[in-house]
Amino acid sequence: MLKYEIYKDDKHIFEGLAYRALMIAVMATKKKPIRNLPGYFKGVLDKLVDETYFKDIFMMFDVPVEGFYCPK
Repeated sequence: MLKYEIYKDDKHIFEGLAYRALMIAVMATKKKPIRNLPGYFKGVLDKLVDETYFKDIFMMFDVPVEGFYCPK
């Protein structure tokens, strides 16, 4: 979990996300065949974490819009 070290104080949030990811993975096995359940769970968990913390990560970068290179 080195990837999520900056959020080590948010254990309750990760526990909730892990529980949701587990429920989503188990429900998916009922609808379609899953060949790699741990891999499916990790993918769902990564997606939930990305959606949850996108705002925080986006706000860390204070580069103005003019700083981006946009070819014309």
